[in-house]
Amino acid sequence: MLKQYAGEPQPDTEKSVHEPVAVPMCDRISNAEATTLAVAAEHGMPLSYVPILIGLAKSLAKDPKALAEVKLDRTAAAYKTKYGLAEGFHQKLMTKLRQNSFSINLDEATSSNRKKVLTMLVSFYDDEVGQVKIEHLASVEIKKTDSETVFKEVVKVIEGNEIPWKNLVSVLMDSCGVMRGNKNGVETRLRLEKAPHLLDVDGDSCHHMHNCSKKLCEPFTRYLESLFNDVHADFQYCSEYAEMLAQICAVIVVTYCKPARFIPHRWLSAYDLSVQTTMLLDAYVLFYYSFMKNEDRQTYKEVVDQILSGRGVHKEGQRKLKDIQERIAAKKMTQDGKERKKRIIEKVLLKDTTTKLQLSFYCAVMHILKQYVCTFQSSNTMVHQLHEEQFRTFKEFLACFMKSEAVVNLTPKQAKVMRLDDPQVTLKPKSCYVGAQAELILKNSSKSDSHVQIFLSQVKDAYIQCASQMQKTLPLNNRTLKSLAALDPALANDSQGVQLLKQLALDHFKHLLSESEKADVARELIKYSVDDSLHSFRSNVVEWWSKVSARKCYPILSKVAAAGLSIFHGPAVESSFNSLGDIVDSKAASMEIGTYSAYQTVRYALKARQTTALEYFNRKDAHNNKVVDRHLCVNMRLSAQRYKKVQLERRQKKAMGVGKKLQTVKAVKEQLKSETKLNYENHIELELARAKKRKMEERLTELAKKKRLQ
Repeated sequence: MLKQYAGEPQPDTEKSVHEPVAVPMCDRISNAEATTLAVAAEHGMPLSYVPILIGLAKSLAKDPKALAEVKLDRTAAAYKTKYGLAEGFHQKLMTKLRQNSFSINLDEATSSNRKKVLTMLVSFYDDEVGQVKIEHLASVEIKKTDSETVFKEVVKVIEGNEIPWKNLVSVLMDSCGVMRGNKNGVETRLRLEKAPHLLDVDGDSCHHMHNCSKKLCEPFTRYLESLFNDVHADFQYCSEYAEMLAQICAVIVVTYCKPARFIPHRWLSAYDLSVQTTMLLDAYVLFYYSFMKNEDRQTYKEVVDQILSGRGVHKEGQRKLKDIQERIAAKKMTQDGKERKKRIIEKVLLKDTTTKLQLSFYCAVMHILKQYVCTFQSSNTMVHQLHEEQFRTFKEFLACFMKSEAVVNLTPKQAKVMRLDDPQVTLKPKSCYVGAQAELILKNSSKSDSHVQIFLSQVKDAYIQCASQMQKTLPLNNRTLKSLAALDPALANDSQGVQLLKQLALDHFKHLLSESEKADVARELIKYSVDDSLHSFRSNVVEWWSKVSARKCYPILSKVAAAGLSIFHGPAVESSFNSLGDIVDSKAASMEIGTYSAYQTVRYALKARQTTALEYFNRKDAHNNKVVDRHLCVNMRLSAQRYKKVQLERRQKKAMGVGKKLQTVKAVKEQLKSETKLNYENHIELELARAKKRKMEERLTELAKKKRLQ
């Protein structure tokens, strides 16, 4: 032991024992990571939320004093979201809508707790940032889905927020009678009673394409659709089946994907399932071959051998496949499962020619319709291409079963009235487009094959029915959509484009222009048509008009373009319902639709600004007052007061309703009491009169007897 020097201070052993040891930074980091992961696991959060939690923690840690004072229980979170956060974004949106032209896209959906929700989105061109923004206007609960209810709610939202009706350009809805009926539809009533200038942009063209695909599938009597649902049910109810199908796919080198379900109200889902089934068809054959009887296996063993040799499966792979098939055959099945597998085997193995023909037809022809829907469901503004793409899609579809010379020079006006079943212009059934695989089967089949003849007959009917539906529903000759093509930058120096732009300004958007602006339209158009400098910034339609507007040379045309660019070209509102089940579900039955509406307002506001919540509220200097949104802070502080006011009004309204009910009950009781008393008195008088009459009759009878005796 070392000797202690006399002048050296003695160590404090008691202090060294109780003094806390500094934790290394690596341990502190690990503890923070473990805490975050434990919270995510405890509350069942997806692991994709973990980086968001980390970012939130880092952002809030910049102001530790404020973070220490934050308290948010469930009720406070609800009313601060609704009356604080969402209210701030809503006020900014209302300011934009009162100053700019906008369009509405609305639709109705039912939540999992059976609440009917009407959601309205708005699209407008924001000249401050030079972008077309789509934001959430309102989501309201409705008791029933009829035109009167929907119309009143739309009017209540527009007029309740003091938005001028003249700023409303168009309304995009589906084409049901409630929304677009000629007499009492919502759009018709809005045009007649509130906004006579409302443009007719027809219904949602993507919905039209789904309905057209339904007509295309009708002649095939749901042959493939029932197969899709049977296969989906098989693998949905048994996870072991899915595992063994994946193993079969690995053996024959096919990309595995779990069989999906056919959605009846989205008929183009048949295209996606046809592509999936075509890819997995060999795997289905090998899988369901295991459920066949021994005598049937011998018959179809050649089919299995052809698949294995065609895909180059070696002996080891064949041994694995045989082992998988034995395990599949050993599985016990319910009676429903047996019947379902019998139906699948019939279509996959016994009638494989019919199945392959129809799959080829669906994949080839539905691709035309699917491509259109995917184009106009994108977020890019494409309203200027809407008419052109509709007409191009219609002509491309006609060319599948009609002679090209009858289609190539077709005009939109002629397309609406042409005869689609004219034998002079239609192709023979065997010459119609059916897809590469179907053409190969038809080439190798005999003319007497009944399956082929039935298929060709169905193809002819499918083409004519679908084309008739497209001709009937698509707005091929719509003047508004034709004029909107003038917004295309490619037509800036084209005489036809200039004429369409003039028509757009003076016919469709004349309510937005003053008399002096109407007189100056022609002058601006002449200048615009010969402006060579516009070629220097060729870009997409929104950026083009943003740069044209920034030059301040064409204020009238810029105003017209802003109104045109605000028009919806696809069903944007349907994507908002994807989160409806996450927010309003059966476990949150007490949650108000107003809270859901607040969620959507915030989500769409952040999306329109192309930012995240952490980026939007990020502050490098937590103590700098300039970077804080003062209006938002005021709304957050006033949220509790607004919530209490609304609750008080509800209680008063409820009390008044109960009071009226009690008064009504009391009045009814008094009325019944008086009526009962009156009836009783009348009854007594009637009984006395009857008794008096009986006595008189008895007296007269006695007098008559005495008289006879005398």
